[in-house]
Parts: sequence; structure tokens; C-alpha cells
Amino acid sequence: MALSEFPKEYFIELPGQDYLLARLTLHRMNHDFMVEMDIIMRESGKIWAHVGSLYKLQEEDEAVDRGVQKIADYIKSKKV
Repeated sequence: MALSEFPKEYFIELPGQDYLLARLTLHRMNHDFMVEMDIIMRESGKIWAHVGSLYKLQEEDEAVDRGVQKIADYIKSKKV
């Protein structure tokens, strides 16, 4: 897996939100992964809320799964 493949971005539709999307930005570090989670404006891409970051994750799939879970928890707590 080449470092040039990173960062990767994943976008998640938010139910009932016409103007917002969730975005995961996955970064490959030397031997592990980190993921940033944001809620962004659909049209401009500007950050509406920074949900958080997770570091030192061993697998790409683990980083994506944990990022999605963190966004889900944020949405439940804030009722976005």
C-alpha cells in the first residue's frame, strides 16, 4: 500500500440533513493509521463541526469502522 494513496476521504449521508455530510479523512502514518471525523457543509465542504480524531489504529478497516462509530455517537448525542 503506497503512501500516495492517502489521505482517503469517505463521505456519509446524514438522514434528514439536506445541507450536511459526515466526512472521514484517513491518513497513513509510518506503521499505523489515523482518522479525522468532521461534519461538513454539503456544498462548500467547510467544516460545520469537528467530531474528533483517532490515532495509532493498526488496520485501515479498523480506522474506518471506529470513525463511523464515533460519528454515529456524536449524531446521537447532538441530535444533528
